[in-house]
Amino acid sequence: RYAGLYRLNRDMVFPAYHSVTWIDDEHRRLYLKDLSGRFAALPEVRHYTLKVLRSAGVPSGDTDLAIQAVFNWVKRMVPYRHEYGEQIETPVYLLKNPTLGADCDGHAVLICSMLSSVGIPCRLSFWYAGAGPDVHVSAQAQSGLYWLNMDTTQNRPMGWKPARYNSRVTGSI
Repeated sequence: RYAGLYRLNRDMVFPAYHSVTWIDDEHRRLYLKDLSGRFAALPEVRHYTLKVLRSAGVPSGDTDLAIQAVFNWVKRMVPYRHEYGEQIETPVYLLKNPTLGADCDGHAVLICSMLSSVGIPCRLSFWYAGAGPDVHVSAQAQSGLYWLNMDTTQNRPMGWKPARYNSRVTGSI
């Protein structure tokens, strides 16, 4: 679907950090959703996610604790890094180098890739003001009948949503 847009290998979108120019917001949404799904399918992402869950003491099958553990790990280990221009950080690259940090799309794609790799439904939520363009993205994980917002770029608890913005969501990864 995105032939020629990026070359995927096990470690990163080639190169690890690359600048992109979006055609429009819909193109960005589809690209990041596709990227999350591709990395969720990699054994390395699943293995690392299981390692995070085990170290947090999450019992097998406990979705709510798994969601909280991934949220806490990303928030604690991957610093938010504001970027000038658009760059893409990939999940495997961030798992190997978490302290380098990432912007909001790097955080959201990492969370969705990790949760999806262990079978927890996740989607991306793109935030915008009025009729303007997307200005922020966060992950949302399904817990029972509800979708929990997981914005690890803010000093806020899981579930927090920016009050001044509306959101557009992708389908589940």
